[in-house]
Amino acid sequence: MPARSHTRRPLLALLVALAASATARAQQPVAPPACRPHHLRLYVYTTDTIRPRHVEVVHKALLRRAEVHSSAFAADTSTAPPTPRLAPGPANDDVFLWRWRDQTWDRNTSQTRAWPFVAVLEYDGREHPEAWIDWFRRPRNSRDPGAWLLDPADQRYAAHIGDAYATHRDDRFAYVAITDTPSGDVVFGNEWVVRGRVDWHPDEREPVARRAAFRVYFERSRRLEDWHAVVEPLVEWLPEATPGRRGDARRCLPVEVPGSHCAIVGSSIEFELPPVPATVVPARGFD
Repeated sequence: MPARSHTRRPLLALLVALAASATARAQQPVAPPACRPHHLRLYVYTTDTIRPRHVEVVHKALLRRAEVHSSAFAADTSTAPPTPRLAPGPANDDVFLWRWRDQTWDRNTSQTRAWPFVAVLEYDGREHPEAWIDWFRRPRNSRDPGAWLLDPADQRYAAHIGDAYATHRDDRFAYVAITDTPSGDVVFGNEWVVRGRVDWHPDEREPVARRAAFRVYFERSRRLEDWHAVVEPLVEWLPEATPGRRGDARRCLPVEVPGSHCAIVGSSIEFELPPVPATVVPARGFD
């Protein structure tokens, strides 16, 4: 009997220790499951079907764009006087340049067509990292590696786009959103690269930075209902073809300059993007 008593004591002590450890872990604050450390996702909205958690920041970005620049939107003729339809999506009737000034809508130049679209960068903002959305444009299918513009007119595109960013946050994520409103021949004659970047701990010895990017372009059909938006993910690696066979990849190789170069996923098409001026101030994702 004494021997059995001695064998129970270590087992009982182990069970007590395990229970105490589990209780301590349960009492520690846990980050929301949807908010992983260094979470980053980029979304591009070309229609008015928007994820519920992004609705508010998308609306902020659309309105902010009209506050900063004269922007192409379709008119909502059901209102008196007409007001712009602040939503992503194609339009080829009653399109005008709109500006929100002094608490009223200013409608001016008529446009043949427009396709407002919005990018939303969603990320873990608990450590207040720096976040950017970079926006590039060039003529569709250009072969000139230097064709990406930093402005529609005078090489200031980063500032032109970045002037109109919106921010938001909730109990899971921080958000940055930017709207572009191409109109006329710009819609179908150009392509865009939208890139989201977040830099956690930029001043520390081992900073954490992540990127995500998409190529966007639009295709036209006879009917507005058949107009099509193409949104392709971009990556920082290229497939290396298998000798003697087409369509197979033996392995993946990094692009020439990760961070400024990117490629259409699954292809050998590589884009060389210009540097974003240091004067472009990062958003922090907080109001």
